[in-house]
This record gives sequence, C-alpha cells and structure tokens, in this order.
Amino acid sequence: MPSAPTITFLQKGSDVPDKVPLATDLLHKELAVNYYDGILFTLKTDNSVVKFLNHSYYPYVLSPSLSTAVPQYGNNTAGNNSARGAILGGNNNHLNHSNSFIMGTGISSVSADYTFVNNLSSTAKIEPTELILKSADGTKWRIIVSNSGVISAVDTANLTSLYWYANSNNNWFDITNWFEDSAHQTAAYRLPTSNDGVYVVGPTKPTGDLDANWNSWVNPGFIDVGTIGLELSGTNKTISTKFRGTAPVSFYGSITVTNP
Repeated sequence: MPSAPTITFLQKGSDVPDKVPLATDLLHKELAVNYYDGILFTLKTDNSVVKFLNHSYYPYVLSPSLSTAVPQYGNNTAGNNSARGAILGGNNNHLNHSNSFIMGTGISSVSADYTFVNNLSSTAKIEPTELILKSADGTKWRIIVSNSGVISAVDTANLTSLYWYANSNNNWFDITNWFEDSAHQTAAYRLPTSNDGVYVVGPTKPTGDLDANWNSWVNPGFIDVGTIGLELSGTNKTISTKFRGTAPVSFYGSITVTNP
C-alpha cells in the first residue's frame, strides 16, 4: 500500500522587512505572515488589515518577580539592586534612570536628583500648584510648585486651622479632641503648632495642665475660645499666644502671658 502523501499548508507571506499586506491581498479568515519581521496579519470584517506582534515588539514586558513593567529598549531595564530603569512599585529595586519615579520597600537610587520614595506609608493630595503629604502620625508637608514646575517652597505648616471639640472629655492635650474642620469630622491626629490658628467649638470648655504636657505642645498663633472659654494651669510657664472670643480664659498657677 503506497504511503500517504505529505501535504504542507503555507500562508501568504513575505520576507521583505516592514512589508504589510494590502486589504486586497487577503480574504476574511485568511492569514499572512511576514517571516522576516515575525508578524502575523489578518483581515477584519471592515476590510482593514491588523497585525499580531510577537513579544519582542512590546515596549514593556511584565516582570512578576519585580511587580513592574520593564522597558525593553533604550537601555531601560529593571532588576534587583543593580539594574537601570524606571520602576513603579516592587521590593529591593535600584533606580538609575533620569526623569523617573519609584516607590516601594527596600529601594535605593544612585543620585539624589532621581525621585524615589522608600517604605512609603502616607496619603497624598495633588492640587494645581502644590503637593500635600500626610504621614501616619498626622504630620503634614506642603510642597509648593511654581507655574514653571520649580519647587518654590517646602514647609510643615498646618494647611488649615485646627479645631478643638469634645462632648465630655475636656482635656486640651488629648489628641482625639483635635480636628481639621469646624464640623469635627476629620481628625487632625496632632496638637497645634506655632503656625496654626485654633478654634474652640462644641459644648465643653477645654482645660489643660501645662506642666504635664508642655514638652509636647507649641503655642499656636492664636486661640479663638468663642463663647466657651479655656482653662490652663501650670508653674513657671510662658504663653505668647493671642486669645480671641467673648468667653474668659482662666490661668491657674504661675503663668506669664506675653501676647494676650
């Protein structure tokens, strides 16, 4: 019995670099191959020709071990501790590429002018001309950027006034009584500093023992006690804060007020 003949199916093709078939070269469901470039073509129902690239044509490839997309060309590659590239996220990565940004854990950069954030644990709010960063302990940084993109100022001043509010616990130094808004909905997570203005809101008069809390408190710029008032006690303490409002501010002990 004679052996069955060998049948080979060949697609339409070309070995000319960058050669793309015309719509008139293909039928629907037919394939064409540029076997010089390694690209496959087919004809869509709207008679347009589309191509399927192999992975060498992708500008980025996924690196699961680095949790990042790795650029393939232009001397941009990513790797652990010794690579070059623009990386976003991942662990123990090294950045050596200008105009790049990297954040993650255990990362490093070869130059201070490369932007990177290590062991990031904060939230950020971006506004048209400034970047606001807030750490877990409530400290805030404000980076002000000019129209030309140049950083013109960096400060840790409070971005809004602070508000003291409490229903029953009237401790002036209890951090849970401090808020960023007059409606006392957003916790401040910190005590006032000299850059802050302070407003007292709510039904309870705050009281504070300066002897017990002085080391952790800086006189705010002013305190508006409203119609509630304020009581402070201490020994050999000096306060330079301005006080506002219609209710009395009471001092107990030896407290000197230099800027009432």
